[in-house]
Amino acid sequence: MLQIMDGNLTASLVINPLGVMSTLALIILPLWIFVDVYRNNDSFYRHYRRTEEAFIQHRWLSVIGVLLVALNWFWNIAKGL
Repeated sequence: MLQIMDGNLTASLVINPLGVMSTLALIILPLWIFVDVYRNNDSFYRHYRRTEEAFIQHRWLSVIGVLLVALNWFWNIAKGL
């Protein structure tokens, strides 16, 4: 995240690819929720429910997600971060 804040997107991807996705989520999701509240809409909640149902119906998506996080974790340990 520090690399992103310094403008080093490539270095950030090398250090921690999931950090880039997390940073984007931390920027976009609160804005989406704010817009929903402002417009009295529930698009974020509907999207969340559809995503949750997809993960429940297709367990392999959850397995892939957990494996990606574990691989990223092991990769960062191997790099000494």
